Amino acid sequence: MLNIEKFLLLTAPYRSQITEVESLFVTARTALVLMEFERTGTVQFVAADATKAWDLTNPLIRVDDSQTPDAVGLNNVFSNLVKFHNKRVSSALGHKKLDPVKGMEKEFARQGILTGAPGDYRVVASDALERVQDDLGLALRGQRVVNQQDRILLEVIEAINASRLLLGSQRPDWSMTEFSRHVHEYPSGHPVVEQLVKSTSTMTGLMEKSKMAALSQRPAA
Repeated sequence: MLNIEKFLLLTAPYRSQITEVESLFVTARTALVLMEFERTGTVQFVAADATKAWDLTNPLIRVDDSQTPDAVGLNNVFSNLVKFHNKRVSSALGHKKLDPVKGMEKEFARQGILTGAPGDYRVVASDALERVQDDLGLALRGQRVVNQQDRILLEVIEAINASRLLLGSQRPDWSMTEFSRHVHEYPSGHPVVEQLVKSTSTMTGLMEKSKMAALSQRPAA
């Protein structure tokens, strides 16, 4: 399962409750989409200053639209991707044209993972959700080998202050500080993650002030 698919599955139980912090989740989803397209060779990130090829701070997006996405649910955002060719990552983060949520949820519904109607989907394949949670829990606790894709997903979740909300069932005794320490123990160093952190730095307080904070503190069943 792709990182963007895992993230959408993790957030599916809260979709009707995250309206207060939707901007954070949109920004996270668009970051994961960009990195998924990089994984398939559709996108490359290059230095904005050609004389400093080593500096990938807020890099430019280079699009090769001959490389199609692996997931059917990404076809719609793929068609919009060329509009971001040669633009900086910061211009794409949080942009609704790169938000895959509708296409991915429709595909999950087709696969029988979700049921319901757009805007009111519910997780029916709870075993699929639990597998993702358990697998990321093992990674957080250092109980399995953690690869680059694992690090990226965990860092994206942490960047929007959602570690306890989405993964608290794995370590209900951990504080946000402890989640952060474990997430950043072996950083991915990905430039899109770094830009995501900068882009959301002024928004993460939204999570703490919203009703999602109360959900984050609920003990695991």
